[in-house]
Amino acid sequence: MEEELAAELQTAAREAGAKVFLYMQGSANVLDKDLKEMSAAMAEPVTAGGYDGLILDIPDVPAKKVAALADMVRLLKTALGEMPVCLVTEAPGRTEKAREGSDYAALAAAADKLIMDSIDRYWAHKREMQ
Repeated sequence: MEEELAAELQTAAREAGAKVFLYMQGSANVLDKDLKEMSAAMAEPVTAGGYDGLILDIPDVPAKKVAALADMVRLLKTALGEMPVCLVTEAPGRTEKAREGSDYAALAAAADKLIMDSIDRYWAHKREMQ
């Protein structure tokens, strides 16, 4: 039933002129696993679900794992063929510098698009908790 509803929603969105992307969020721990295997597992629901592309959001990537993230994005692009892979990364905020893992050049070279997410929301939340 959910598959039918998802297909109906995708059809309605496309008839309105929109592309339908699957959004996936995960942890930087995924970058410690077999990247080829993880990329294949991530690509499967995108292709099986009939989506037009993927938005991948793996926040708080340490600098030592940025190369692995770029490799994973390249593997995803290979697995998804012509479908775009968009990568969410932290943007420098009004009050904070970019996070340590935000090597924009390396990530932009791997992804079709970068989506810059303001880190101010994280810092605002942390201030509220104190």
